[in-house]
Amino acid sequence: MKSFCEKLVRDRCQILDEKCFRMREKEKCDFKGHYDLLRDTRKDTQIVKEFKQGLLPEVLKSWKKFAQSPKSGLKRMTGGPLEEAARKTIKKELEPLGVTVYETGRKIPIWKGSVNIIADCLAEKNEIKCICSVKSWIGEESLRETFAYAYFAKMWYGHKNVRVYMLELHPIWPNLKDLVVACKPYIDGVYSLSSSPYIDELLQELRYLYQKGS
Repeated sequence: MKSFCEKLVRDRCQILDEKCFRMREKEKCDFKGHYDLLRDTRKDTQIVKEFKQGLLPEVLKSWKKFAQSPKSGLKRMTGGPLEEAARKTIKKELEPLGVTVYETGRKIPIWKGSVNIIADCLAEKNEIKCICSVKSWIGEESLRETFAYAYFAKMWYGHKNVRVYMLELHPIWPNLKDLVVACKPYIDGVYSLSSSPYIDELLQELRYLYQKGS
């Protein structure tokens, strides 16, 4: 009988070398898709290749730990390492410009001190704040959520002082492109590690923004 996942031999994942935690449901997990995206660097820019090469071992480690002791509700096996890698890459690009890029998620108020968010990646210099929401994949719900906090942040701090971006591991879905355009100018850009516009364009925009504001 054909297995529901081609990476299984009997009940064992050949990538993680652990017992499959989806055997009872007999459904694929998200891990293989993420693994394939991180392994495939044939068309990637140098920045994306380096990003993926640094991220892949951390994602493998995170999923392996989960497979050893799976718990329902845990969803950050890729998301956690992805956020950390994004912060490191953005920090490397912006620190020479005197920009502070925090090494962990950062709580910031977005409306009169009563509404707060945790920014996955926050960069600051002078009065300019850049918030980047980092996702394994972006759907309509995450776009709406980010649009809402971007709206409040820009109303509170002013459009000139806040930029809000999104970055995802997966390619941007074609059916979301019209919605991405509709979310401007509150969401300033949506970028991917697997399709255009790539993270390279995000880094270029951030460098330009902070060089201009120096």
